[in-house]
Amino acid sequence: MCDGALGTTNVEKCGRPAGIAFNTKTGDLYVADAALGLHVIPRRGGLAKKIADSVGGKPFLFLDGLDVDPTTGVVYFTSFSSTFGPRYSFIFPFYT
Repeated sequence: MCDGALGTTNVEKCGRPAGIAFNTKTGDLYVADAALGLHVIPRRGGLAKKIADSVGGKPFLFLDGLDVDPTTGVVYFTSFSSTFGPRYSFIFPFYT
C-alpha cells in the first residue's frame, strides 16, 4: 500500500518524513514525520521507534523539521500547522 505512494496518498498510514538529523554523540537518527510524529532509529539500524506524537494530549498534526543540539543532544522540532495535517496540504494556495 505504501510502496510508491506519492504526495498525500495514504499519508496517515504510510507517513511522510519531513526532517531528519543525527545525534552526533549517540549516532541515533531522528525523524520528524509530518503525519506520524517524532521517531528515532538506533545507530546500528533497525526499525524506527516513535518517541512522541503529541504534547499535553494534543497530537502533532504536521511536523516539518528538526535538529539535534550537538552539545546537549536536545532534539528541537517544528510543526507546520496546529490545525491541518499533511493530507490537507493541497488546499493551501502556493504563490511565486
